Amino acid sequence: MDLKYILSDIQRSIDDLQGKLNLLRSVETGTLYDVDVLMTRKEAAYFLGKSLRQIDRLCSEGRLKRSYTDRGGVRIRKNDLLEYKGLELTPMTSCKGTESMSEFERIIQKYKVK
Repeated sequence: MDLKYILSDIQRSIDDLQGKLNLLRSVETGTLYDVDVLMTRKEAAYFLGKSLRQIDRLCSEGRLKRSYTDRGGVRIRKNDLLEYKGLELTPMTSCKGTESMSEFERIIQKYKVK
């Protein structure tokens, strides 16, 4: 295997993990719960990592709901995109004894099966 390929694969994995940690941080702080946030098709495509055509297809299939602006522009609610990603949209509660934990450990603790 080529060393350059291995390093780029590691970098992609790190970038992907960082994105997921940022998403967890947003869920944790409650910044993802803005109910009235509307995104353009392009923003929604970037948010989901899909093409505009895939977004249109998801809307046509009823898996995403379109909203229309006064001027006929298409918008998609951020919460609909989060539900499509499979994220729970209820506010989080704090855990006891999390003062000495790292942010990542604290988030993992909330989702640990008891």
